[in-house]
Order: sequence, then structure tokens, then C-alpha cells
Amino acid sequence: KKKKKKKIEENYFFFFFFYKEKKKKKKEKKKGKKMAGKVVVPRNFKLIDELEKAEKDPTSAGISLGLEDYNDIFMHNWNATIFGPMGTAFENRIYSLKIHCDKNYPNKAPIISFITKVSMDSVNSRGQVDIDKIPVMQNWKSDLSMMDCLMGIRQEMVGKERKTRQPPESNY
Repeated sequence: KKKKKKKIEENYFFFFFFYKEKKKKKKEKKKGKKMAGKVVVPRNFKLIDELEKAEKDPTSAGISLGLEDYNDIFMHNWNATIFGPMGTAFENRIYSLKIHCDKNYPNKAPIISFITKVSMDSVNSRGQVDIDKIPVMQNWKSDLSMMDCLMGIRQEMVGKERKTRQPPESNY
């Protein structure tokens, strides 16, 4: 009887110890996930948030942004406007842009193209913005937005491009 009782106590102790250890590891793993990982916002939620922000402040810092087609449930195509910064070669001009957010946005930077002709080192002959030449786009992170890209482009207009001679007003 004593052997049986001792055996049961040993089994109970082993079970209790094993259970506690397993629970402890689970708790640590959960805690590690909370601290190490970050919340991933679904693509459409992020795009809806960007649209709402753009509609609340339609001409933030000389920039406007909106959906090209409100029936586009995937929100792929956007229109933007950059007002030429004062005191630069871009002054008194309104630049129209197209933005395409593919299925990988916001993990991948959007594709931005000028509709209005512009002369900038970061824009190719077809009007497409070179991601590698706009700092905010070359260091892309999913928590950045289209508005961040547009502000980066406008910043280039104020910075090193400020005196670059501009072509006559026309479209690509």
C-alpha cells in the first residue's frame, strides 16, 4: 500500500510539475509575441484610414489625395495633387499625379506617376517616380502612407530641385 501511495504521489508531483512548466512556457511565449510582434492592419483598413484622413484635411501642406473611382472596392487607383511650393521653379503650378496601390500595399510602396509634365531627377521620361530617389520611398515601411510619399516628393521640390527649370505646362 505504501508503495502504491508513494507511486501516486510521485505521479501527481510529476504531473503537477510538468503542467506548471508547460503553462509557464506558454505564458512566456505569449508575452514574447506581444512584445516582439506588431499589430498588422489589413490592407483595406489602412487604405480607408488614409482616405478618411485625406478627406478631413483636403489640402494638407499643399497636397490633396483621393480615390479615382469610389466603386473600386480594392482601392487600387488614387489621384493626387501637389501645389507647387512658393519660391521654387514649381511655384504657381498644380501637379496632378496617379497613384497605384497593388495587392502588396502597404508592405510595398505605391507606384506614383505624374500626369502633369515635370522636370525632376526622381521622375523618369514617362512621369513615373523613381522609388530609389525619394528617401521616404526607398526606406519604405508598412506604417508609412501615400501622403508620406507625396510629402517626400514635395520636399524634393523644395530641396535640391527648387531651381530646376520646368517644361511648359502639359501632360505626359
